[in-house]
Amino acid sequence: ILLFLLILVMFLTLSRGAILGLGVATAALICIFPRRLISLHSVSYVLSALLIFAGVIFFGLSLFGAGSAERFVNHLTVKDINIGESTVSRLINYKSAIEISKTSPYTGIGVGNYGGYLSNYNPSDRRLNDIVNNEYLELLAETGYIGLTAFLALVIFATARSITIILRSKDEEKLILGTLTAAFIG
Repeated sequence: ILLFLLILVMFLTLSRGAILGLGVATAALICIFPRRLISLHSVSYVLSALLIFAGVIFFGLSLFGAGSAERFVNHLTVKDINIGESTVSRLINYKSAIEISKTSPYTGIGVGNYGGYLSNYNPSDRRLNDIVNNEYLELLAETGYIGLTAFLALVIFATARSITIILRSKDEEKLILGTLTAAFIG
């Protein structure tokens, strides 16, 4: 039931980042616990949850009229790249972040300054509070290569250290530590 609800919430929010994170976390869990997770029972359980979820989603979307399922799938697969507000604004912000990072590639423009930089620090400009909505691009724009490299080094160190601890821990602790590590990676 919890797996079904988690998948349902992920897709109902249409957060492609959350769905990608769930996929990465699942792949990490499979790498950490291959014998425990790759079995006929667990695979059939997950596939059943996915099928029930798909049925519920598409039945629910059919209640909202013709074309709603198609719009849902188009948004989920980024086929609405030229019309979807969330997609278009994010792509504009991604492009802006890359351009801003070129102005000060090593140290960036300063933490929290993305929106201010875009609006030329004009308090009446609506872009003053904009964010990139992508942590890595925001770090690149605001802290440059130095900040992004430091962050990625921290992530790699924490992941490597977590894996080392998992390998040294007792069996009853491995599941908790492995799950937390997979969530962190996701």
